[in-house]
Amino acid sequence: MKPTYLLLAASLLAMSANATAGSAEQDCLSYGKKIMKDNPEMLNMLSQVSVRPEDVQQNIFDDNVGTQHVATELMINAHSKQEVFGKILCLQNNDKTLYLSLIHI
Repeated sequence: MKPTYLLLAASLLAMSANATAGSAEQDCLSYGKKIMKDNPEMLNMLSQVSVRPEDVQQNIFDDNVGTQHVATELMINAHSKQEVFGKILCLQNNDKTLYLSLIHI
């Protein structure tokens, strides 16, 4: 009975993560555009990012990074219709992006 309960709990967590992924990934990209506003090349790249559900990995946890509480790690495979840019990592709390890192761009 216990393994069934754990599987059910994991499934519900995954479903809730997927249900909120759209707003979380949009907040991540908006945050990136805001902090890159003085970098036209990066702003242009972020404006071209196309995100499909299979491009998003959302890890939910409850911990502090330094003194900042973080509840979600969002990893987005960033690409446009023409090319792959790399990955975007966002740390979030309550669907609000706190940190963004561009990887392999």
